[in-house]
Amino acid sequence: MRKIVLYILVLSLFFSCRSVQSAKIETSTVKELSVSFNNNTDFAIDILENNPEAISAVLHIEPKRNKTFTKKIYAGDDISLFFYAKFYIPVGKTVVSVIDYRENRVETKNGLNQTVSITTLGAVIKNSPYYVVLKNKADKEISVCNSSAKSLYITLDKTKSVAPENIAVYSSKERAFYTQQDKISMRILYNDKEFDFPITFLQSGFVYTYIFDGKRIVKEDERPLLKIGEPLWKQSGADGVSVSNIMSAPAGDSFYAVGKVRKKDANGSLYDAGFIQCTERNGTERWTHFFEETGCDSAVYDGIVLENGDLLAAGHTSGDVQNGLLLLYSSGGVLLNTQKITGSSGFESVTPLSGGTFLVTGFDSKDKLMFGKVHIEKSVIRYESFTALLPLAGTEFVTSAHPLYDSRTKTLFICCNMLDTETELPLPSALFALAENGTAKRIPLLHAIKSVAAVSQDANGVLYIAGETGTAEHSTAMIVTVDAAQNKQAAFYTGGTPYAYIADMLLNEKSGELIIAGTEKAADSAGNGGTPFFKSLALASGKELWTAGYSDKTYELLSSFIPCTDYGFIAQFTSVNEDGEYSSPICTVRLSATGKTEK
Repeated sequence: MRKIVLYILVLSLFFSCRSVQSAKIETSTVKELSVSFNNNTDFAIDILENNPEAISAVLHIEPKRNKTFTKKIYAGDDISLFFYAKFYIPVGKTVVSVIDYRENRVETKNGLNQTVSITTLGAVIKNSPYYVVLKNKADKEISVCNSSAKSLYITLDKTKSVAPENIAVYSSKERAFYTQQDKISMRILYNDKEFDFPITFLQSGFVYTYIFDGKRIVKEDERPLLKIGEPLWKQSGADGVSVSNIMSAPAGDSFYAVGKVRKKDANGSLYDAGFIQCTERNGTERWTHFFEETGCDSAVYDGIVLENGDLLAAGHTSGDVQNGLLLLYSSGGVLLNTQKITGSSGFESVTPLSGGTFLVTGFDSKDKLMFGKVHIEKSVIRYESFTALLPLAGTEFVTSAHPLYDSRTKTLFICCNMLDTETELPLPSALFALAENGTAKRIPLLHAIKSVAAVSQDANGVLYIAGETGTAEHSTAMIVTVDAAQNKQAAFYTGGTPYAYIADMLLNEKSGELIIAGTEKAADSAGNGGTPFFKSLALASGKELWTAGYSDKTYELLSSFIPCTDYGFIAQFTSVNEDGEYSSPICTVRLSATGKTEK
């Protein structure tokens, strides 16, 4: 019996020793994986491990801060961990979250100390919901419902109404938020009245902000989630610079401005040089060049950006002889080619045709309207004249022209501003249609309009012609529509406090609006002493959707603007001289989606 007990005791000690030895070995193989996360964004983030739908996060990192995640692993094991970033973005007084589903993969074979940098949501933002922020500026509580079913919406904080001076956020990820074909169906109930939202198109990953004041719903802003809070900017132009036009590059990361600058030669004499500038979307100058020749004045009036980012610009140069001027600049600012066109006193516009061909419009040496066609061949400008005789009355004289090419019908529409050669007074503008062979016919305008500055065309072929009223003693801004195919015309819009006129226009059928810019409340028809305006008109009705006013009296006119690829606009503010020509001072401004400037 004693032998058996002794034998059991020995076995017990033997296995105990092996267990201790095994435990020592196991402890010695445990290592610590360390992953440092750098939050380089402007938003707070949670780091989720392995499961992007995880409720709890392994780390919470404030903007521009770093934190380290540690995990015990066995040194002999090769493992892979996946991390996801959950962004917290302030929208109104609420915070919304967006998960970056791109996997940040960490493998132990790459070492036990690693770093992951979180910089942006990237393309994931395109798949995130859109948000509608509603600010109640009315004196009573409002309810928001489905336009058709009138079932109350549920906001993010689960309320069914918005108290005065409060903000509610509605998201497309909520099933109660009814949408159909990217169109919102939303209505406000207030004082037994119903108000429909002026929304026609919504993009994923965008925030749309509206204000209700008890009378109407007005859009305040529209921008991507990641651009919430991004500051706007303003750049004042250099002394002596006047800008004729601005145009955007295809990539949307930069834009061009063309015009002229007043300079002094070695003898102190003043002369004008052509001005060409390329600027980053954030307002940083890329490059600036001047076109100047000894004893000559030069100016650039218009340009168009080619698919490769090069700029084709048009203007004039004058010394002993005045010539039309065509310039080709690379996106990097290299002057690739110059062409002086004899017989032309200058070109004022460049219009895209088909097949990589462009129409340049200007005047000949006798100040009569002339056209030319241009194409680019191995960075060389190729020019050929294009003859087209417009059917003018005996005393009519063209002072400026605005072409638009309809690629479907291969028709070139020319809207001309006119002058009576006998009285030297302005005449109503005239519209002409040119065939490919140069044959022209006149389309009588049923509504008198003058000083046309912009022409656009919608998908149905309807022309929108913007200028000012043609008969009133104190003119106001005006837009007429012409449907040449259906032989229909209408006075689409008349407005603005006299004197007022439109200088630029943008047709946006996706959002259902026509955006116009110009001046109003001017002392004369040239625009002196005017106040710049920027407003949106509903394509369906011509009613104003929003209006931006500007109190800075330094500038008298918003002369041109371009849309940005992410949100908002870049606009050129300028002054005018007594002849109505653009002049210093000028400034370039990044505007919000409703024309607001930096505060």
